[in-house]
Amino acid sequence: MEPALDPTLILIVALIAAFVIYMVATRGKREQREVRLAAERDQAQVQAKAKAMMQWREAFVLANPGQPVPAPPMMAVSGSAIGMSDRTNTLAILTLIFGVLGGYLAIVFGHIAISQIKRTGERGGGMAIAGLVLGYLWLAVTVILVLLAGQAGAFR
Repeated sequence: MEPALDPTLILIVALIAAFVIYMVATRGKREQREVRLAAERDQAQVQAKAKAMMQWREAFVLANPGQPVPAPPMMAVSGSAIGMSDRTNTLAILTLIFGVLGGYLAIVFGHIAISQIKRTGERGGGMAIAGLVLGYLWLAVTVILVLLAGQAGAFR
């Protein structure tokens, strides 16, 4: 006769599944909010640079009356305004590899990779998410197996 499933085990599995579903479902909303905030920040930088160029022009005219106004000096553009990188994040690749092989490092590498991808604009976000999901699935399977082994008396 097989032992019945412990309600605690069912609760733990349900909580892990709910957490993974929540993280996947809210990722798009978080990304949209971050893109909107980045666009607002970039727009504020462009407006500040335009204002600085106008102030430069006015200062030149005051300092050099009667002379033609040359083109304003070039100003640096932030990296986020230029676009995404063509590189694929190394940790995203490692996340997917460890996720497929069953390593728990996929969880750690995945969270770090997503953070780096958001910051640097590198590619590999899909690989990082896939590796994270696989890593959390491996973690859930391990927890279930340990709890089942504990119920069966393997640790006594």
